[in-house]
Amino acid sequence: MQDIQPTQVTALLNEYRLNVHNEPPVSRAAVMNFINKSPIIDKSVRQKRKSGSKDEDSKWAKARKAQAQMTLDMFELGDTEDPADWDNFATIGEDHIKPLWLPGIVAWDEKHTNIRLGPGGNMEYRISVKDGVPTSPANGGVLPPRHSVTTVKQPGQGRAAFGSSVRETDFRSGDYYGVSSLLAPFDYTDKWMETPKEFQKSLDHEKADKLAVGAIKTPTGRDSVWKGGYAGRYPDPVVADQKLREEVGKKKVNVFDLIDHIWRESKAVMAGTIYENCFTIYHDHLKIMWCKEGVEHMKRIGMWPHLLKIVKPYHNLVNKVWQDCVVGDSPENASGLDRTGFQAMQQCFLFHVALTAKLPLDDPNKWNLGTPAAATRCMIRAWEIAPTPEHTAKDWIAFRPIQQMIVEAEGRVVPDIVMRGGHRAVARADGSGNLDSRYRNRQRKETLTVWKVHPTAQACYDALTTASQADLLEKAAIDAKNYDGDDENEDDDV
Repeated sequence: MQDIQPTQVTALLNEYRLNVHNEPPVSRAAVMNFINKSPIIDKSVRQKRKSGSKDEDSKWAKARKAQAQMTLDMFELGDTEDPADWDNFATIGEDHIKPLWLPGIVAWDEKHTNIRLGPGGNMEYRISVKDGVPTSPANGGVLPPRHSVTTVKQPGQGRAAFGSSVRETDFRSGDYYGVSSLLAPFDYTDKWMETPKEFQKSLDHEKADKLAVGAIKTPTGRDSVWKGGYAGRYPDPVVADQKLREEVGKKKVNVFDLIDHIWRESKAVMAGTIYENCFTIYHDHLKIMWCKEGVEHMKRIGMWPHLLKIVKPYHNLVNKVWQDCVVGDSPENASGLDRTGFQAMQQCFLFHVALTAKLPLDDPNKWNLGTPAAATRCMIRAWEIAPTPEHTAKDWIAFRPIQQMIVEAEGRVVPDIVMRGGHRAVARADGSGNLDSRYRNRQRKETLTVWKVHPTAQACYDALTTASQADLLEKAAIDAKNYDGDDENEDDDV
């Protein structure tokens, strides 16, 4: 298990402490101090092997402030309104703001994960062992071989869009729970997203290409199967068009497909709730989605009235480019997603990659980041269990206070709120002042517990937590009590 990283080790250790000894969790800093001082653990930068060769724009800040103020005004209106009275939500014009309720929002954002040819993490931790027992090298312990990671100049990416939302146990109860796993991701791995015009050009190019190929006879003098292009090979025009789109769709995706997916899944997750007719969809300013054809399509399918956007009463506060849309580069608004949700998902799939590292490459239960498709599969699997409903709810509860922070900051970037649950600063536990650097989720002991293990990795997890492994964890837990210091080491991002 030398490929597992300290964050995941801390989570496993805390799981054992809680379930076996009913003891409180320890911090990652304590584990790092144990690793740094242990004579049997070798820590080194992971070897790499080559495969071959703020200054904010003032207009942007003003638009951010206007959007945040509008969002707060919408929440205030929602505080006095009953969602059941807003069946006409979709018919309200753009001259007025609409009420907004936290459980009536569905947020969407894209997540890209680079492939990685080898173990995760920038640091490598090897345990010196003698006869199966951790032993110092001075006493005959032997370190296992080092594991390298292969770097590539242009790594492929797993690509998918994810949605997030919360619900209340009772109306206005304030008791929220996340339902992000109910929103199916949109997978566009290995595909280039295009505007409708660009996609039509790709279709036309493919048709012309096959028509040209069909004009060339085979080496034996026979007619090509592509004689006459798609129309020649598939006499039924419906079938011909279907085959054409399937071929182009292998490498290209029409942004209409993303829009349709967001609309379909958002309606489905809100169906049967009191927000069924008055829910709001938030998506960061994805330029290709807010293009003229995209807007026309959203209006055509009925999605437009449900989009969070800067409406006419606030147009005089923003540049024309942001009127009737939203401001980009605002990850703190993507609650349950780019704010902290994707971090939880990433930590989850990295843990599972390490957990299943010994499985054969062709085992369907193996998690790996070796190809774009495999990276996307890891993200989608992890999204089923991470972030947890409680984590998602906590992230969403911070959404409204964050809008106030943005207004107070005049629309400029508010330091650290993206990864700090909505707090400007966090005091040290001992009362000695504020933290010197950005506060991270993994610095909170209560978050350093094992995520729900995915069914595909359950057998590997059970094997890891056998009695013999538990003994090692118990010893590490006892030793870790003797250490508690600042964490100066970071796990590597994907």
